[in-house]
Amino acid sequence: MKRGVAGIIENYDGNFLLHMRDKKAPTMKNQWCLVGGSLEDNEDIEQALIREIKEETALEAHNLSFVQTFIFNNKNITIYHCYVDTRKQKMLIGEGEKLHFFKPTELSMLIEKLPYKNQYLDLMLFFLKNR
Repeated sequence: MKRGVAGIIENYDGNFLLHMRDKKAPTMKNQWCLVGGSLEDNEDIEQALIREIKEETALEAHNLSFVQTFIFNNKNITIYHCYVDTRKQKMLIGEGEKLHFFKPTELSMLIEKLPYKNQYLDLMLFFLKNR
């Protein structure tokens, strides 16, 4: 089974990052989601997450902590919580439509009101409510 990884990304202001996927995305087109992707050959899960975050946001992730693993589209997805320092690094979009940091209350309201649901956002909402 293929492996993937995604991050619940928090900055030091306590805000969380979501990634708006574009119409070219292979799944979840034009939807908010977590930053992540597939593992490359000989890459471990944490290395893959650090690489994906760097490629998609230009930010460096650190203090990774395991959250959960689930199956999505026949892919084993591992979710980590991690931090980025937006005070020292500038975020640049490397993929997708846009990136945005949300305050936890804004994020919870956004996810609950979206016209679509996905496992990534459900997990993000669970994480926010249980931290």
